[in-house]
Amino acid sequence: MGNVVRLQPTTTYTVDQALDFAKSEGMTEVVVAGYDKNGNFMVVSSAMSNDRAAWFGQKIVLAAHGVLDE
Repeated sequence: MGNVVRLQPTTTYTVDQALDFAKSEGMTEVVVAGYDKNGNFMVVSSAMSNDRAAWFGQKIVLAAHGVLDE
């Protein structure tokens, strides 16, 4: 993997702002998790295996706790 950029979580971004930010940064792989308008939890990703998406999830947890192995 390349450089790790830690971004502060925000409680003010809308869905559109978060997705626009990801696009503006040129992200090549993404995992999006959230709730739909009916309150159902959903996960969608760019083209990647389930194992890779799970790896992303683990990285998200580590980043949320301020601990990354890179």
